[in-house]
Amino acid sequence: MKYRLFELIIICFFLYNCSYNKKIQNNINKNNRKILAIVDNHNIYVDEIKEEFNYNNIDFNKLDKSDKKKIIDKYIRVRSLEIIAKKNNINKSDTFILEIKRFKTQTLIDLLVANIMNSIGHVTEKEILNFYNRNIDKYSAPKKYFIKNIVTSDSKVAEKVFGLIQQNKFKDLKGINNLKIIDLGQIEIDFLDDYLKPYLKNLKVNNSTPIIKSYLGYQILYCYKIIPQKKENLTLKLKKKINQIIFLKKYYKKINALLKKLKSKNFKVYYNMLE
Repeated sequence: MKYRLFELIIICFFLYNCSYNKKIQNNINKNNRKILAIVDNHNIYVDEIKEEFNYNNIDFNKLDKSDKKKIIDKYIRVRSLEIIAKKNNINKSDTFILEIKRFKTQTLIDLLVANIMNSIGHVTEKEILNFYNRNIDKYSAPKKYFIKNIVTSDSKVAEKVFGLIQQNKFKDLKGINNLKIIDLGQIEIDFLDDYLKPYLKNLKVNNSTPIIKSYLGYQILYCYKIIPQKKENLTLKLKKKINQIIFLKKYYKKINALLKKLKSKNFKVYYNMLE
């Protein structure tokens, strides 16, 4: 009798075990997921780590067994630490919830930025050339003027000096009383005082500005040499730089258009609420 009872228990256990294993197998087949590891009753599936590889653009199948093992061990370690953190209720802390909120916000913005950038497309050669021609001054060595600064406190002396320069008799300025001639050497327009800049733009060699009344008295700028503006060639390096500028301009234009559209509907800020 005892033997039969024991036999019955063995049979029941065997049937239960077969049924349980079949249930597990059915679940695996149903979900088409293979278990990679079990950590504290938590299943880690093969497709999880493959998904991680795909996200980082790594071909798992091309790795050798040693590298696969190292990466799998590292992944399981990370997941194990995640399980420990959850056991300690860290996932329920205020800090964790705030960090998740920030992460979600930043991820949404990053994806929006990526979508906008993908919608812009490639910058054409024509766009690069047009931008280069419109902004040629930015990509050129500026024109350089060699200037003598002529200063006097007497208006009549200034008129005499101006007259001699117009007659191409600059050398005759030597010996004139109450007159200072200072060689400024090589000058770019941007380095001059603002009140002098308009006078230099159309200045030619062996010519001068009109008499300028300034804080120095009466002033005349005489030009004795000019180095013309030198254009920078549209090299591949410069093209890449311009490409980036145009691309970013298009990007910010789209971003600002989206913000403007949003603000036009219903947009209010109550700054006084922070007081």
